[in-house]
Amino acid sequence: SMRYSGLEVLLPSMQKCVWEQKDLSILRKVQGGNKYTRQIFGRRNGVRRRALNRLRNGHFYVDTLKTAKVKSKAKYGKPGRDLYIIQCQCLASMRSNVYNVNLVVNGKGAFIKSPYSRCSCAAGNMFCAHMLGLNLLCQVTKKHPTWNRDTLQNHLPSRVDQIQRLCIPVSGMWSEKMNTR
Repeated sequence: SMRYSGLEVLLPSMQKCVWEQKDLSILRKVQGGNKYTRQIFGRRNGVRRRALNRLRNGHFYVDTLKTAKVKSKAKYGKPGRDLYIIQCQCLASMRSNVYNVNLVVNGKGAFIKSPYSRCSCAAGNMFCAHMLGLNLLCQVTKKHPTWNRDTLQNHLPSRVDQIQRLCIPVSGMWSEKMNTR
């Protein structure tokens, strides 16, 4: 079956898109808070918990974080309106899959739902923990307006996939008591 890509509704094409990787000002525009999150994502506490875990446990690849100003296409609502796309990769919780999370907001920072905002996970057409986690990452930047991208990356946990690749000495796995019989 053909999978629909939400990025096809944006102009210019993604190849012509001018991506910004240093400036966090678009992230700071994104609306958030409990009431707003409930309005957009509903009262799904499981999704909220997973989203927070993605952020706390180093699942977002901040080095892939980028933003761009785009315009909407005519056949999807109001043609030519200015929108902002925030894109970041996120590691799946139980597999080695890496999802592309695309959060689209208008000039006031309001979330624009599918087909604009999209995640490459199975639940990504509607909303998922990865999209909500990216929204939470935006709220972190809003709470710390002086942080740049490097500072943000230094304050977040290390990427979990990089930690998993580290060698762990056997001596660090068992205590001395376990070695004696």
